[in-house]
Amino acid sequence: MQNLRLFVSLFVVFVHSVLLKADFSPEETVQLLRKANGDLAAEYGFLDINESCYLVVGDSFIVVPQGRHYMFSFTKERGSFIRIDRSLFHGHNFGRHLFLYEDDIYAFGGYGFWQTHGKLMRFSRNTREWELVILKGTPPTGLPAVSVVRGDTLYAFYTVEKHPELNTDSVAKRAYLIDLRTKTSSEFDIRNHKSFDFYRPSWNNQNTQFAIFGNHGSIWHILDKENLKLYTAHTTPLLFKTSPSATGHALDSHFIVVQGDDLFVYMKNSEVMQYSINEILELYCTSEDILPLMQPLDRSVKRSDFSIIWVILMFTLCLTVLAWLIGLGIKYLRRTGENRWTETYEMMKNEPYYAEVRTLQPGDYSESEIDIALRIRHLNRAVRKLKRSTYLFELNRMQPGFITVNIAGGMFKSSTYTINKLS
Repeated sequence: MQNLRLFVSLFVVFVHSVLLKADFSPEETVQLLRKANGDLAAEYGFLDINESCYLVVGDSFIVVPQGRHYMFSFTKERGSFIRIDRSLFHGHNFGRHLFLYEDDIYAFGGYGFWQTHGKLMRFSRNTREWELVILKGTPPTGLPAVSVVRGDTLYAFYTVEKHPELNTDSVAKRAYLIDLRTKTSSEFDIRNHKSFDFYRPSWNNQNTQFAIFGNHGSIWHILDKENLKLYTAHTTPLLFKTSPSATGHALDSHFIVVQGDDLFVYMKNSEVMQYSINEILELYCTSEDILPLMQPLDRSVKRSDFSIIWVILMFTLCLTVLAWLIGLGIKYLRRTGENRWTETYEMMKNEPYYAEVRTLQPGDYSESEIDIALRIRHLNRAVRKLKRSTYLFELNRMQPGFITVNIAGGMFKSSTYTINKLS
């Protein structure tokens, strides 16, 4: 009965989105953002719903928090937020670009689990879940630093890729034009040497031609969607005058709403300020046209290169076969020592990462044995060390004193671990 009620509510929401339109003033938008942060916190915790987390669809004010696939709808007639999705927590789409195309809600790109991605996802009204949109051509491999929708095209400029081992970001001078009607992605190279290391979804730009990218009251970039001109702000007035609270956009935090050619700033002390975007562009920004800088990537191969490529392919094939044979040998040699973990893996494959460790008998274990129990032995040494430390900390937090680390002396000696018997 509850599922039927949710389905009917969802159906009504999207029927209204087609038949009805509702205007939300900048002041109403801020009130709803604060209301969402307050009303939803009791059940879902602090969601940090900010200026890039909402869309207006018909008569509904839609909220999609960062890093989650939850979706909440508010209408003036109902006067409250209801959840209209049935997604689980994902945590892989922080920094995604939320936009509306032909009354469908999309999310583009994201970051989570130490990686960035350029996936395009669409919210399905039928399943009430997010579905991956398969793109033809060459899709982005990293999180777009700047992206906007113009007509039927999604423009993505620069891509940021995070390296989980080094914990650093690299920015590729790439541009992608994604035709939303045919779901085709084209890759381009940007011919300049501009430094661009800030990536964040723009503030909501449904009712303006300007997509503004900023953080904590500072404007970094402004993209003119009509002319595809990118403005870089070298210095701008701090819109909030003072730094916002450390927790981000809570109930009493600052909010920015862009409407037409104006930017409205709502302070937590109820003060409202209004800025002219054109004045900001004229006084504080430099600009450049992006389209003339774009050139298609030439991925063609000359005939004279075929012989070299053939040799490289054969050499790679030989190395692959050799590595495969060595892997079989190593697997055979280790099979005896790892047989006792087989039944545990089968029984606990759907359990948390520490389930196997909790089945171990009290005693001393090597670092390798602990890694097998944590299912991280296949990772490289640096990542394995980080995950092992995190998992064991979490395990001891849940069962204090369950496992003890014995630090070994010497440069090349591995630590040992003691499973303690708990009363």
